[in-house]
Amino acid sequence: MSPRWRAISIMTCALLATLAGCVAPAMVATAGFSVAQTGAASWFEGDLIGTYNEEYPDMVWACDAAAKQLALTTRVRRVDEKSAYMYFEDDEGVDIDITLKRRTARLCQITIRVGVWGNKPLSSLFLGMVEQQLSARHAEATRSNAPKPITPVPETPSSENTPGENSLPLR
Repeated sequence: MSPRWRAISIMTCALLATLAGCVAPAMVATAGFSVAQTGAASWFEGDLIGTYNEEYPDMVWACDAAAKQLALTTRVRRVDEKSAYMYFEDDEGVDIDITLKRRTARLCQITIRVGVWGNKPLSSLFLGMVEQQLSARHAEATRSNAPKPITPVPETPSSENTPGENSLPLR
């Protein structure tokens, strides 16, 4: 092997070793996993992907409510029986893409991407707002379906304890 090719081979190996050392921690750091109240989410290549034990219409409603609460402008909203695509924009023109997929009657997947490269803090904020909306809806449903408390019937005084015509005064 010529000295020139030997130098190129050594530099290539050194470069690959350096990249491998840098890529591995980055992959571990971005493979974060968080468990929410009714689902789980992970960050992958700029997308925040969550899977939830929720009905599909509830997830669509929660995404709309979260966007409204965050004062986002709706640019595109396509919803059908199995999937939904929502495209929101903030005041700075940053796009927020939401994709929902109905997997089963009680299993939905949500994918959130903020901007071109992905923005983990903003994606996590939006997902947190969706979870908050779902929790509020569950709490409201629990309150409305809760059994009414039984109000005790006031006791009617018995004739033995109430002084009346037939009672003698005590001296």
